[in-house]
Parts: sequence; structure tokens; C-alpha cells
Amino acid sequence: MSDPVSSELQKMKQQWLAQHIVNYAYTFENGCFCPTGVTQPVRIEVRNGIRASIRTVTGGQPVNEEYFAPYDTIPKLFDMIQAAITKKPAQIVVRYDPKIGFPTDIFIDPDKSIADEETRLNVYGFEIISKQ
Repeated sequence: MSDPVSSELQKMKQQWLAQHIVNYAYTFENGCFCPTGVTQPVRIEVRNGIRASIRTVTGGQPVNEEYFAPYDTIPKLFDMIQAAITKKPAQIVVRYDPKIGFPTDIFIDPDKSIADEETRLNVYGFEIISKQ
């Protein structure tokens, strides 16, 4: 774990875990080259560490939760980043919230020679619902 991306991931994950936040909500947006149902911004609410709801930001409509299952809690985002690092992508850039430690912007390019397979994930509008 000597590379900077892995080191920062571990540091920020520990920062997140130290706060014991289990009830929260955030807006999530997937910037992949995917169908609209996957790329629309959604509001994810987590209760007791488990996804409670996912709804569209505009209109509050339910969505296909399977599209968002890998991203529906902050710990799952940390796991997804770790899995990407393990695969040794051509490029990975992650930005974190400096106070709470959750990832706010994730960019992964698995292979520089392949077009349109990059992933950009954004987390914003984070709100603690209650803290234990």
C-alpha cells in the first residue's frame, strides 16, 4: 500500500469510520457512457448503514435500485475504489471531503487505449441525518 492513491484511500476511510456516521443522505451521479436511467442524479438515503431509499433528484421518483447498488453507501464507494486500485487502471483520481472523508469525485480510466470506458462518479449534497 505504498502508492499515494491507496494510502489516501486508507486514510480517508479511517477518517470516515472514526465518525460513526450511519444515518445520512447524499446525491450521487454516475458519469459513465450509460443509459439515462443510470446517469440521472439520484438522492440516496442510508439508515443504520443500509440503503433506505434511492429517488431521482428531479421529481423524487423511484429508480431501478440495481443500477445504484454498488454505490448506495459510502463504505461501498470505498470498496469500489479499492477494487479499482487492485485492477491497476491506467488512471485513477479520487477527491475526498476534507472534513468527513467520504469520496466526492472518482475518476477511473481502466485502459488509455480504449475510448468511452471511463467512469466518473460524483457525490455531493452530503447530509448527516443523525449521528450515533
